Amino acid sequence: MKLISCYVRNFGALSGFALNFQPGLTAIFSPNGSGKSTLAAFIAAMFYGLPADTARSKFNARRRYAPYSGGEFGGNITFSHKGFVYRIERFFDGSSGDERRVYRDGAPCSDFDGKEPGEVVFGLDASSFARTLFIEGGGGELSATEGISARLSDLSSPCGGEYDLPAALESLEKAAKNLQSRGGKGRIPALEERVKTLAAKTARIEEVKQALAENYAKSSAISARLSSLKGERTRLSAEAIAAERWARYDDMRASADKKFARMREIEDKYPAGLPSEEDAAELSRASLGIDGADARIIGRFSVGAPTAEDLRAFNTNAAAYARANNPSAPKTRPPVKPALLSAALCAAIMVAGGVLVGLGHALPGALALAAGGLFLAATLCILFVGRSDGAVSRRAQRRIAAFLSRYGMSTGDTAADIQNFNNEYSRYAALTAGNFAVGTAGISGLFAKYGLSGDPAAAAAGMLRDIAEYRTLKEQAEAEDVNAKAYLATLGERPSPQKKQPSREDGEEELAKRLAAVNRDISDGESLVERLGEEAAALEGAREELDLCRKQYTAYTAAAEYLKSAERAYNNRFVEPVAAAFKNYEQALGSILGGEVRVDGDFSVTLEAGGRLRSAEHLSSGQRAVISLCYRLALCDSLFGGDAPFILLDDPFAELDEYHMARAAMLLSSLAERRQIIYMYCHASRAADAGRRA
Repeated sequence: MKLISCYVRNFGALSGFALNFQPGLTAIFSPNGSGKSTLAAFIAAMFYGLPADTARSKFNARRRYAPYSGGEFGGNITFSHKGFVYRIERFFDGSSGDERRVYRDGAPCSDFDGKEPGEVVFGLDASSFARTLFIEGGGGELSATEGISARLSDLSSPCGGEYDLPAALESLEKAAKNLQSRGGKGRIPALEERVKTLAAKTARIEEVKQALAENYAKSSAISARLSSLKGERTRLSAEAIAAERWARYDDMRASADKKFARMREIEDKYPAGLPSEEDAAELSRASLGIDGADARIIGRFSVGAPTAEDLRAFNTNAAAYARANNPSAPKTRPPVKPALLSAALCAAIMVAGGVLVGLGHALPGALALAAGGLFLAATLCILFVGRSDGAVSRRAQRRIAAFLSRYGMSTGDTAADIQNFNNEYSRYAALTAGNFAVGTAGISGLFAKYGLSGDPAAAAAGMLRDIAEYRTLKEQAEAEDVNAKAYLATLGERPSPQKKQPSREDGEEELAKRLAAVNRDISDGESLVERLGEEAAALEGAREELDLCRKQYTAYTAAAEYLKSAERAYNNRFVEPVAAAFKNYEQALGSILGGEVRVDGDFSVTLEAGGRLRSAEHLSSGQRAVISLCYRLALCDSLFGGDAPFILLDDPFAELDEYHMARAAMLLSSLAERRQIIYMYCHASRAADAGRRA
């Protein structure tokens, strides 16, 4: 396989760039930043394309080499392969577009449809191409990719590459890891835990099964006791309801009886019978226009005015009482002016009585004349009669008190009581002789009829209240009496006093809780026992699966160890050619590494110097450059043999001194005799003819 030419229309810093490749060494000298690395990336892009540029992707090759002005970019490359001349035309856009056309001997072809041309031509993926045929400054990586190892395995395999040992190992290890891995993960630990759980569960179910019979007996006993308590509660509840109904009847009867009793109290206030509304209204009308003091006086004598005989006896006793209380005292006379006033009042009463008689009011007139005469006689007795002895005084005092008690005027102070009676009776006589004669007569009559006394207006108001209350009480009491009798007809026999009704605290509450708990245990136990067969079958299945998995794990791990052992023995057969070729190239460059280089079975490179093994990370840049070149050349020899493709060198010797650069230039010239090399550099000291100049 040889590169023939390429044309870059737009790609990074290159635009309208054309290049014809030489069959051996093609040296490209240009300063830094002129596009050498861009050309190498362009060649790789023609064979492998560019990754898509998405919103989440980092800065990648597509974004790096796209023109700032936008639009498509790319070009073409022409090469020979297996006797044919191919031309690849490839253009890209700024995101993911990739327009590719392939021509074989000038005609469109589909030789690479579905694959990248580099994978078909080189037998390597893009990563393996970068590690094998593309060598850049800094030395690159010093290990083979899976693609390189697979290609070497295919070339060295006695089966012609029809098996994939890494894939087989990965499959076995993955299968074993799925069964059991570090950290207690995998199917086997899960099954072991499941077997343990199922065994414990079945053992628990067996225990529950044995406990069911005992729980059945407990439930039956508790239910019987609870039923007995509930029956007793029902009976006592019925008796309690009956007692409550009888209590309600008693309340109804008591309410009616209380109203009847109150009615009797009102009736007892009026021995002559309950007043009528007409009498109460008449008393109220008669009391109109009489002030409180006069009404009190009228009310006092409403029990019946004293007769003329009563008044003569009272005056006689009053005179005797006065004499008895002053037997040796000189006769005293009241002051003249009060005496004249009293005599004038008596004369006025007598005149009024005469006028009433003359007008035809015989009874009021006669009363006025009698009252005036008696009052005048009493006044004269008080003024002119002397005191008597003690016996006369006590007899007169008793008679006076008995007389005054009829009118509620006896206080124990006889002299004051006599004076008070004379004053009030004088006013009463004046009232009955004047314009209030009719009213006082009506009041006196009603007071006498119903046994009343006091303020007529208050008495009338009391009568009206009593009448209204009596009417309301009568209506309510009679209705309640009817209702009570009707309710009594619905009652049965009065229950006897109950004992204390059992409460839930007496055992029923606790029994109900215990029964619920036992029944829950029974329900849960029955559910578990129903699943005993299922759980036992699951346990047996888990045990069988665990045994099978353990056997499979043993087989997988044994097979993996066998394949690894076989791989180590097998790899030694094709790693040795790579290591031998590496030493040949390193010797051609001159022993500048200061130690022995080793290529391991996984194609990793280490350097042994001073009795120590050092990985590639600990080498200097110059050492890495030399090892990288020798390593890549050895890989190419092993991978491609005599049909090795081109090698693309992007200034790999920047770290070499003049002496070692000369040896590297001589090696390039030697290599160019049997393979195509594209060598790009940016300094004249690293020219391909440096060896001849040295």
